[in-house]
Amino acid sequence: MVFFGLMIVLLLLLPKTILPQNVIAILPELSQRSFHIPVQFSLEHESLKFNQRVTLFHLDHPVPMILLHSYHRGNITLVNEISYLQLNSDNYSVSLGRKYVSSGPTRINATLFSAYAPALDQFAFHYYGFQKLEYEYRLIRLDNRQHDLGSFNRWLYYRRVSLELGKDLVLGFKEAVVATGLHRGIDLKYMNPAALYQLEQLHDNVRDRVTGSNNDNQFLGIDLEYDLKENLKIYLDIIVDDFQVDIADREHVQDVFGSTIGIEKSSSEGILGFEYYFASPWLYTNGGMFANLEIQSKSLGHRSPQSHGVSIVYNKRIQKLIYDLQVSVYQTGSQTVSTTWNSIDNYTHFYDFESQWKPEINLRFYFTENQYFDEIRLTYDFLESNGFYFLIRLKLLDWVK
Repeated sequence: MVFFGLMIVLLLLLPKTILPQNVIAILPELSQRSFHIPVQFSLEHESLKFNQRVTLFHLDHPVPMILLHSYHRGNITLVNEISYLQLNSDNYSVSLGRKYVSSGPTRINATLFSAYAPALDQFAFHYYGFQKLEYEYRLIRLDNRQHDLGSFNRWLYYRRVSLELGKDLVLGFKEAVVATGLHRGIDLKYMNPAALYQLEQLHDNVRDRVTGSNNDNQFLGIDLEYDLKENLKIYLDIIVDDFQVDIADREHVQDVFGSTIGIEKSSSEGILGFEYYFASPWLYTNGGMFANLEIQSKSLGHRSPQSHGVSIVYNKRIQKLIYDLQVSVYQTGSQTVSTTWNSIDNYTHFYDFESQWKPEINLRFYFTENQYFDEIRLTYDFLESNGFYFLIRLKLLDWVK
C-alpha cells in the first residue's frame, strides 16, 4: 500500500508537461449481498503507458471478467487485477505485465480467450500497418502444478496473424501451445516468430509420456470476419486441439475441436449480436490435466469441454443513457477442465450433455454524464454467481489530468 500511495502522490504533483495524461478512478460497485471496488491509476507520456488496477471484492460478486485469487478472508480478497507497462508506436506495441487478452472477432465466446477470461501475466508484441497485415505474439505464464516429483511449470505461447482481403473480409490464423514440465522454463523453440509449433512438437526429443516428462498441448485455429453489407457482419472462430490424419485412427481417438459463429448488426445508436459456440468432448484436455487451457481451474476459452451455448448482446444509446443487455443459455457435459484426458477408445457423443439449459443475464444501464452514478446493473447467475443481484456503481473519484 505504500507503493500505491506514492504513485497517487506523483500523479497529483507531477506537472502536465511531464505526464500529459494522468488518470485516477475509484468506482465502487455495491449490491445487496456483495461489493466490488476497483482502484485504477495510469500514467501516460507520449508512447509510454503504465496502468495499474487494484481490486477489493466479495468472492460472489458478479463481475464481467473472472478475477483470479487463491487467498481470502471471510469471502473477501484484494487482488492486483491488471498491472502492465506498454510502449506504443505507429506500427507496433510492446507490453509487459498482467492484462486481458482477446483473440479474433468474437464478442463473448472465443475458442482461446473469451471475453470473461481472466487477466494474465505476459509479454506481448503486436505489429500492424504493413499491407493491412497484423501480427501478434504473447508469452503467457500460467500457474504451477505441484506433484510428488516437484513443481510443474506451465506456459502458454500464442500468436496470431491476420490480413484484410479486400474491404469486406478479414482472415486470421492462430496457433497456441500449453507447455508443461518439471521445473520447466521458457522454450526458445516456441519463441521463433513463424516456426509451426506442431512441427516443433513432432521433432522434439521428448516423445514419451512418462511421469516427469514434458507435456505440450498444441492448438491450431482460424477465424474470419465478413461484412455482408453495410452495418451487418458475420464471423467465425475455430480451433483444432486433436485431429487424426489417418482415417483408421478415428476409430480409436476422437477428433477434438471448438468453434464459435456469430452475426452482428450495428448502427449509430447501438449493436445487436448473436453467437453460438460449441466445445467438443476432450477439448483443452489433450495430453492430461497439466496441458489444459486454463488457470486456477478457470477456462480461458469456452466454458468447459463438452459444452455449447447461445449468447445475445443488445446495446443501445438513448441521449445520456446507454443500456447493454447480455443473455446466455448453455449446456455442459460431464467433463470439466480438470478432467484427465482419456479419448483413446473412449468415444463421447458430441451432444451428450448432462445438464439442463442454464441461463445467465447481465443488464447494464450506464450514465454517461451523471456526477454521482456511473451505472446500474441487474444480473442473474452471471459467471456462476448465484441468483439475482442489484448493483449500483458510484463515481467516488474519476479524475483525469
